[in-house]
Amino acid sequence: MSGSRTLVGGIDDELLTVGEAAGLVKKTAQTVRGWIHQGRIPYEVTPGGQYLVWRSGLLESRSGRAAKVVTPSWQQEIVARRAASRVSAKAAAQAIG
Repeated sequence: MSGSRTLVGGIDDELLTVGEAAGLVKKTAQTVRGWIHQGRIPYEVTPGGQYLVWRSGLLESRSGRAAKVVTPSWQQEIVARRAASRVSAKAAAQAIG
């Protein structure tokens, strides 16, 4: 379940689930959640409460460079669109089944 890809400062970026982020850096999901709660990596929270991690910020923090934790409105829009997409897919599945 890879996240939305977007161009951030000329860099291709995407939102990852906690599990995807953990797999990328070979750590546990619990460790990644700890980094989120400590403010060590940039993240978003969906309307449903799921944490999504910015791939570039995760990799920057792992390389020793400080990641900028910002939440511009375009990032919020991506998270909202992704959540709306999940809701409509779930509604369609319920209508079928």
